Amino acid sequence: MGKKIVLLVLIVAFAAIAVFAWQRYQESVKEEERKAQKKPEDAVVVNVVRPERVTMLDERVYSGTTQAWSAFDVDPEVSARLVSLKFDIGDQIKKGDLIAKLDDSNYLQSVLQAEAELEVAKAKALEVNALRDLRHSEFERQKLLHESNATSYS
Repeated sequence: MGKKIVLLVLIVAFAAIAVFAWQRYQESVKEEERKAQKKPEDAVVVNVVRPERVTMLDERVYSGTTQAWSAFDVDPEVSARLVSLKFDIGDQIKKGDLIAKLDDSNYLQSVLQAEAELEVAKAKALEVNALRDLRHSEFERQKLLHESNATSYS
């Protein structure tokens, strides 16, 4: 009886292993079928174009700053509004060339005002000289009168 039980246990164990192996085989077959039947949403979209021959320019854009080798500041002796500029940037300029024309109306007005003030000052100087000459002649007359005791002042 003991051998029959051992044999029965071995047959049941072998049957269980066979059933388990059969299920694993069926699962792997189903997995292979699923892989073979990919769904459309798993597909990758690819755009196809015909190659064309084009001319390409090799362009590169760089950013940076430039600095001149030399620079000159042209400062006028007076400040005024710029009327016209006779040269462009980069033109050759010789000594004595007229570079720009400035509005000189304020300075001309100042010159006219200064000339008028000079005339007023000259007129005042003539008036003062005439008054001085008058006072001098009055002084000389009073001196003569005083020397001759002809004045009321003592």
